[in-house]
Parts: sequence; C-alpha cells; structure tokens
Amino acid sequence: MAHGGDIYRNRIKYDFSVNINPLGRPESVDMAVKGAFSQIQNYPDPEHESIKKAVAAYSDIPENDILLGNGASELIMALMGFFSGRRILLPAPSFLGYKVSAEACGCHMSYITLKEEKSFSMSEIISFLNEEGRAGDVLIFANPANPVGNILSEVETLVLLDTAAAKGVTTIIDECFMSLIDEPELSAKKYVRNGRNGLAVLDAFTKSFAIPGIRLGMLYTADREILDGVAKKLPEWNISCFAEAAGVAATKEKSFLKKSAEYIKNEREILAEGIRRIFSDKNHKIEIFDGIANFILIKCDLPLYDMLLKRGILIRNCEDYIGLGRGFFRIAVKNETDNNIFLTTLKEVINIYV
Repeated sequence: MAHGGDIYRNRIKYDFSVNINPLGRPESVDMAVKGAFSQIQNYPDPEHESIKKAVAAYSDIPENDILLGNGASELIMALMGFFSGRRILLPAPSFLGYKVSAEACGCHMSYITLKEEKSFSMSEIISFLNEEGRAGDVLIFANPANPVGNILSEVETLVLLDTAAAKGVTTIIDECFMSLIDEPELSAKKYVRNGRNGLAVLDAFTKSFAIPGIRLGMLYTADREILDGVAKKLPEWNISCFAEAAGVAATKEKSFLKKSAEYIKNEREILAEGIRRIFSDKNHKIEIFDGIANFILIKCDLPLYDMLLKRGILIRNCEDYIGLGRGFFRIAVKNETDNNIFLTTLKEVINIYV
C-alpha cells in the first residue's frame, strides 16, 4: 500500500503507520461536526466563505491567497494538473503522493537523491539547485520531511527559496506536519504574507487535529498565476459541510496545538530512546534518524513490519519509498499508553526472534 493506515485489510489493534495528533481532537471539533448534520440537506457554500475567513484569521494570510481542498491530496493533484507537462523535482525519499499525482497529470520527474550518510539532510536540495542549474520547473517537498522527520532551518528555507527563484524554479512546500512542532518561525507562510511569487505552501488539518476522515487542506500562495490556475482544477462543492464546520472550530484551537506539540516532543524522545535501548540489549543493528516530527524513521536488520503485524501493530514499511529500500520503517508517535504498549511488544517479538 502506498500509504500507512491500511487498517481495513489487516487485523489491527494499534496503528503506528499513520501520523496524526496523538491527543486526538478537541471537543469543539466533535461538537461542530455533530452540529453540521442539520446542513446535510443543503449544498455546501461553493465560495467557502465562513471557512475561508476562519482560515485567514488562523494563518494570518489574506482570504484571496487561500485555496481549500478535500485534503492536501486534492490540492497536490490540482497543482500537478496545473503544472502538467512540466518537470517536477522530487527529493528522494519523499511523500509518495507527489509522485502519484505528478504521474497522473502527465508531469515529468527528476529526483534529488538525499544521501543516507548525511541522514537525508534536506540541505542537499540547495546543493542540487546550485550544481544542476534549472533541472526542473517545479520543486515540491515536505517540511518537516516525510518519512524522515527532519526540517530545514529558517536560514536554509530562505536560501532555498532564493536559489530556486534565481533558477526559475517554482517551489511548493508541504507543511502538513509543521503545526505539531510549535516552531512557527520555521514556516514558509511568512513569505506568502510578504507576497513572494513562485511559492505555494500546503497545509491540512488532517494530522494536526486528527481528522483524516474529514478532508480539509489549504493552499497558500500570493502568486496569482498559481492560485487561479489551481482553482480551475478543483471541482465545485469540494468542501463538505462537515469539513467546513470542523475546520472553523479547529482554527480556534491554537492552544490545543501548542499543548500537542509539547506532548509529541516529549513522547518522541521517550519512544526513540526506548527503541534504541531494546535493540542495543539484543545487539541488533539499528539506526534512528534525527527528526522533530510526530514519527520516527528507523533502519534495522529485522523484518519488523511482519513481526509486529502478527501482534496487531501496524507500522509503515518504507521499502517502497524511492531512495530507501528494505529495512526502513516509520513509526508514529502516539500517546504514552500506546507508546508503552509498542515498546513492550517490540521487546517481546525481538526476544522471540532471537
């Protein structure tokens, strides 16, 4: 499967393959969704007026610089549709949805190979742009990265944007995990606010508010050509009354996100150290890659996916990522109870394997 979360074809007790907020949803979001039932006899507002106003206030970006989608995935597909026929630069490894959408829309692809010996540092993207010149028309990547979880510094982001602009390359930055690290200075949204052309920033409430079943994504750009072109690729009524209600409520929950980011940071450190300790006790080779997102990328010499699946725990097998391969796995950071169950189960299956 190209993504995590395949709980429908596996007997799963704990899903560590998807990276959503371990604290779940604020009660206000649940209440808003329940309240939206009274609107299901009506078509949604095609102008998305209430949710656009709420997102504009939440992001501090003008309404006219915002497009809404049925999740970030719809917006990625619309972006690739707008850039159809052009060459897309993709870091390897990176989120598979970019490749899928680019192929579906007739784009051509070039890969920027991030080196394992450099922990898949995204600064390699800057080096590539400097060395290769204009090797593509559009660069798209996630920050924090998926599946590694590392991130560009504020300085690196600005250098990357300036380098790409000098080479005539449009930059699309996917920040769907940004709100869960509580470091707003690392976001590229400020450059959208400053009116920078050739830049679009993706975001979604899927991960941050644990609502993957309610699709709501955002595209921020001050570039009128991109915004108008992508808008023409979107269907009418793509935002349901439930997504709109949930989104409006979510925009008022910044304190919840701050609390979530602090929780994730602590649990990530505990989970990573627990995994490292279990492997060291058994003298098995493991590498845990540095990151700050709500998931951990590891490389080990055991068939962890199958071993844990037999115990009802689903993790993300990353061997299908371009630039990775056999032995790479991504593990979500969940709540304290679930993380402890994961560590206990991991220790048990490794003991049995040995």
